[in-house]
Amino acid sequence: YVAAVTGRVNPLTALIILHGQLVLKPETLTCEASPDLILNTCREIVQLCKELVADRRFLRGFMFDLGIIPGLLCAVVSSPDISVGKEAVGILRSIAPRREGTWDSVAVAQMGEGIIMMKEMQAAQGSKGSLEGATTETYESQSRSSTGDLTS
Repeated sequence: YVAAVTGRVNPLTALIILHGQLVLKPETLTCEASPDLILNTCREIVQLCKELVADRRFLRGFMFDLGIIPGLLCAVVSSPDISVGKEAVGILRSIAPRREGTWDSVAVAQMGEGIIMMKEMQAAQGSKGSLEGATTETYESQSRSSTGDLTS
């Protein structure tokens, strides 16, 4: 079961990545996905991962191969619906101390929280298509306060 679900999450992640390349280089690639493809794919990734981590056979320790962490990060980054990203971050937090090769669930969850914060700032400022309004200083100060950074 674990291998089958992971085997489904990884191609879904690749689909999102390929669609991103198609959107960035439309002059060289003719295939376009429907506008809802990314959102539906992100939702499917999150739902599959939620079901997988609830299974008793799912391991929360170290794994040599990639599993669900990259797919969950892809859902956070790519989903136009912030709630899907928040759910993905929640799953990443719930599977700690899971590591898949160099992918650490806690570190990726922190990265995802920063991405969500930037998306929320973008939405609040009403900008479209970029994070120009989300300055590095603002992100860093909010990130320090939310993660309890001891260096500041």
